[in-house]
Amino acid sequence: MTIKAAQADGDHNLPYQDMLVLLEKDAAEQEQRWRSLFNVLEPLIVDHVTRCDQIDSAVIKIVWETFQRELNPELAAAWSAGHAERTELQQAIASEFTRYRHSDEANKFMLKLGVEKDNQLTAILSLLSRSVEIEDFFAAWPDEITNLDDQYLTPLRDFNELLIEKTPDITPYLLFLVKAHLAKPHEVFRAVERVTRQSTDLIMMDTDMKVVGDALLDQLAGWVEECSWEHRSIPDITKMIGALHHALELISGWTSEFTIDPAGAWGRRLHSLSAELSRQWESHIKSVEKMVTQALPRKRGKATGRQTMPDLDKEIGEQDIVQTENALKLFVEASPYASKGGFTSTRDKVAHFLDAHMEDQEDDLLKLLHDNGTCSGEDISRHFAILRRLTAAYLGDEAAEVISRRGKAAVAAA
Repeated sequence: MTIKAAQADGDHNLPYQDMLVLLEKDAAEQEQRWRSLFNVLEPLIVDHVTRCDQIDSAVIKIVWETFQRELNPELAAAWSAGHAERTELQQAIASEFTRYRHSDEANKFMLKLGVEKDNQLTAILSLLSRSVEIEDFFAAWPDEITNLDDQYLTPLRDFNELLIEKTPDITPYLLFLVKAHLAKPHEVFRAVERVTRQSTDLIMMDTDMKVVGDALLDQLAGWVEECSWEHRSIPDITKMIGALHHALELISGWTSEFTIDPAGAWGRRLHSLSAELSRQWESHIKSVEKMVTQALPRKRGKATGRQTMPDLDKEIGEQDIVQTENALKLFVEASPYASKGGFTSTRDKVAHFLDAHMEDQEDDLLKLLHDNGTCSGEDISRHFAILRRLTAAYLGDEAAEVISRRGKAAVAAA
């Protein structure tokens, strides 16, 4: 900061730019070095906390800076210079912060940290105090476990019993690390049942283990949020279907793994999130019908031999076509989840409408291509091209190609 200030003032007595390059390189190396002290927490560290099983990267930095400047600057300097062991630093941070956070001196620190992040600090100190054992234990685990069975559960139970002899509050945070390794987060309840010997939430709701269920509900809430969609925009299909899949898997998996009281805190929130997910997708599915109606407009008229006909006067913008294409693709991708998601009835009604509406539009446009009467051939072709694009989005390229061939045959026979 001193060098930058001198440079900004126009001082040219020293090679300030070269000095800054050296210092910034050193600063980056030092940051990487001190962050390695918290490697045991890495699966839980994020830049933006949305769940109770996450730790804010800014909190980690505050903890280190407070230790470095106020709690034990001598040991921190020795570590930075390579004269202290990593384990010594980790134990010192855990023990000195445990003392410090309950002292009269800690008010300023807690104000900087934020009282709402006190639980994160508890997790940091608990895991850091046993970091060597925990890192060694999880080193044998794959990054992702597809089935949390006895191969992992039995050693986990024994390891937890070893840890709680000296660190009795560590179990929920250990389970946070377990959850971070799971392809199916709800399987963490297999670990809960094994280490607590409880298979329902009746007792757990009044213990520190409550945060494990809270973390799953926070994760479910995040997936429900990812399913939101402003209906006149382009949906992120991959993200939304992925969120739908994970949300439904968690809802069904939770109830199959662990018994919860529907009237309890977990049960009520789980029901609320499940209902919100269903409501969202019913709304999304219904919006597809409206968008197709606008992209393939019809009006009263008997030019094609029925009571309605394509409204060829309507100008359909490219943005509207693209939005409808993507909405149809979303409809197709979401349909297999309709039963589990609770929107089967709505899906079936909209599918029936789409089939009938697009079939009528196709038959009428083919008749008009064959004999356009007083209709503009250019308008007919324009609406036929839209139909082909939407058919590709809804039924696939092969179905769209069939329409194209029928259109060419109608024109040739005119």
